[in-house]
Amino acid sequence: MRLIDLYSDYFANWLSGGNLINQEKISLLGIKPLYDRFVTHKMISKAWYIYSFPVHNDLNITEVIRKEMFKLCPSVKTIVHTYNVPLRMNVNNDVFKRQFHRAEDDYAKYNAVFNQLSQSEQATGHTGYTQDGRKFYITKHQLDRIKDNYDSYNYIYQTATSGGTFVHTYYFIQASAPTKRDMKIYKKELMSLLGSLNVGFKEVVGRIGTYLSNFGPATYIRDDVRRFAPMLMSNENLTEQMPYKTKGLVGGKGLLLGLDAETKLPLMVDFFNSGAAQVIMMLAKSGAGKTFSAFQIALSLIALDIHVSAIDIKGREWRKLLKFVDGVEINMDDENPRFVNTMRLDDFGCTRENCEYYFRMAVRATVNLLSIMVNLKPEEGNVTDLETILEQAVLKYFSQNNVDSKNPKTFVNTRRMKYADIIDIISDLATTKSYSEDQRELCSVIRTRCSTYFVTEGRYSKAFKNEITVAEVLRKPLVIYSFNKNADVMLDTMDTLRVFMVQYLDTKKQSIRKEQKLHTAAFYEELQRSNQFGKLVETISHAVTGSRSNNVMIFLLLNAVSVFNNNELNAIKSNITTKIVGKLEDGDIDLLVKEYGCKPIQKQLEKINDKSTNRWQNCFAILYDTGVDVDKAIYRTVVPQYMLEQFKTRDFNENIK
Repeated sequence: MRLIDLYSDYFANWLSGGNLINQEKISLLGIKPLYDRFVTHKMISKAWYIYSFPVHNDLNITEVIRKEMFKLCPSVKTIVHTYNVPLRMNVNNDVFKRQFHRAEDDYAKYNAVFNQLSQSEQATGHTGYTQDGRKFYITKHQLDRIKDNYDSYNYIYQTATSGGTFVHTYYFIQASAPTKRDMKIYKKELMSLLGSLNVGFKEVVGRIGTYLSNFGPATYIRDDVRRFAPMLMSNENLTEQMPYKTKGLVGGKGLLLGLDAETKLPLMVDFFNSGAAQVIMMLAKSGAGKTFSAFQIALSLIALDIHVSAIDIKGREWRKLLKFVDGVEINMDDENPRFVNTMRLDDFGCTRENCEYYFRMAVRATVNLLSIMVNLKPEEGNVTDLETILEQAVLKYFSQNNVDSKNPKTFVNTRRMKYADIIDIISDLATTKSYSEDQRELCSVIRTRCSTYFVTEGRYSKAFKNEITVAEVLRKPLVIYSFNKNADVMLDTMDTLRVFMVQYLDTKKQSIRKEQKLHTAAFYEELQRSNQFGKLVETISHAVTGSRSNNVMIFLLLNAVSVFNNNELNAIKSNITTKIVGKLEDGDIDLLVKEYGCKPIQKQLEKINDKSTNRWQNCFAILYDTGVDVDKAIYRTVVPQYMLEQFKTRDFNENIK
């Protein structure tokens, strides 16, 4: 090729912005550098370099660029990379000292003048004269620039004298788009974003070859990079701008949920940096990996010293975690009858300040427990009357045992209190003259229903012989309550009682740990299988609302959005702060979007439920609001292979080929 052909081709493509290049003529392995881009067989790529960051910056700008540009231009691949040259900073030489002192003097002088100005002059700027007669004009923006300059010198001096090291950082943003139109849109959005971040940047033009030769993979810096301006960064600065800071590997914090399926970065959510209640709904149809994902979340919580409890209705699933963490499985089926005494207060370690709160909690829990036993039908009486009678009976029983709600020393007497004794008190209340005929009949219903559980010959009398105490579960990082119920079998009243009792035991543990400023998490799976779902939901709601929040995270594992059709779920539905949604039944997406605030993740839900592709298999869309951060993503649970085999919740027939 003649030299004139080479230059004419270069000049023509500079004028056309690369539009004269035909990508089909480039070999599969070829890279064609042009004036302001380089072209491969399938992609068009451009690069920008950043020469200055804001001096006072709390953002991980690298992460912001990657995240925002992916949202704005998902078809364009963004790579942010740096090339760092170690630099020895001598802050004790005369040149640095003079520059440092000059920056300090400039700031002191201009700041003193600025502080003497009126508010209007500070807002609009002021023209004045120095003592030697020189004219100057000062604005708030100029003063900030002068202060940034002084702060930079001060930071360098403090870092260097305390042993910190520095580098010259060449910082590049490289974008690869499938079409010229995509690249044009990307360029406009990127320049707008960088401008809003107050970042100094330039597009790489006229030196694409130099960029590729010096800053591509497996290259080294040569002498012809003077036109690329590096930034002076300390090790601390550089660490703060690494691309994994926010989502997990450097400086991130929170709970590791999995791998962001779109950005390929760890997805971490900080549920612990807010006073807001944390209720997480995990919704997906059976077999979509919901429990598998919950396993990984539970292990991540335990790794952060957060105790976990799981109510495993089906049983034989959550025990898989016991191979990896210290825990205990408590069987709650008919073959292993256990119960919790909701009246016990001697194991709380109550003080004068909190004893009344725990007393009321015990009374309310006992009333709810007896209400579940009675299982009152609408035609049998008024629920308000039922709860009034039960509350009077429970309070009278505490009084008979000399338990004073204001004196925690008397709480030791609750150790010997038994549910069966309350039946006798109900019998006494039935003769109360102030009761109506309906209320006296209700007392009879209460005695009849509760006797089934407490009298010696009763059907469920053995269920209340073996007590579980909070001491058994308080120190265990993982507690599993296994009910061993077949799939799709509704819980009977005894099952519901057991669920309620372990929920209350869980609440006791949460309260004790809160006193120690510790956190607890609870996983409730398929509670909707109880015909008294409302009582169970009420207990959960009590644990996470208002000042009663016990430093607890609640995970509700549900198979279908139809569960929300139950009006009794309204008590907690409004408190759901995070939605994790996987594969759904047809029509469920529209319902979630219209009625449950899932509009921000509608596109993610449609991707996951797209039956034409397996790309999003076992993925979940998440929409979270921690009280501090609000965001969304698609993530996939990722665990080591040895855990993957253990976590399988289904058995496979390996003989089928």
